[in-house]
Amino acid sequence: MKNNNSNLFVCERCGNPYPPERGICPYCSAAPKGNIRRSKIKTENIKKNLPNVEEARRLLDVKIANAKSNGIKIVKIVHGYGSSGKGGKIKIAIIKTLNKKKSDGKIKEWIAGDDFSTLDVKTQQMIKIYPKLKSDSDLNKKNIGISLVFL
Repeated sequence: MKNNNSNLFVCERCGNPYPPERGICPYCSAAPKGNIRRSKIKTENIKKNLPNVEEARRLLDVKIANAKSNGIKIVKIVHGYGSSGKGGKIKIAIIKTLNKKKSDGKIKEWIAGDDFSTLDVKTQQMIKIYPKLKSDSDLNKKNIGISLVFL
């Protein structure tokens, strides 16, 4: 999809920008689908560079603030799930932070990746508001390393 702010495409799968002459995304190898247009779902990887918990929280705040200022309505946060597979410190901290942001009214809603399913009531409600979610690659995948944030 074309990024309106520059001459780069934004990958529909991973959300990273790349030059159109590449043809496929150099980050995840996805090819653009159908008509190329701006996405309203932005993927942000906060586990990249292996931050500590406080750095990850600050990154989350920055990514959410940037998305809001750019009119993005949904941010897919890649936070990882910890090396034990049961949820690491960053995932736990991000969940606590998102719960607090929701209760403070700083975000509208959020869905953990493992709950992001057509069988989940909250996901069903968000799909009604944001039909583009139906085509998201993580829907029904039980991806415990992500969370979707609705602004």
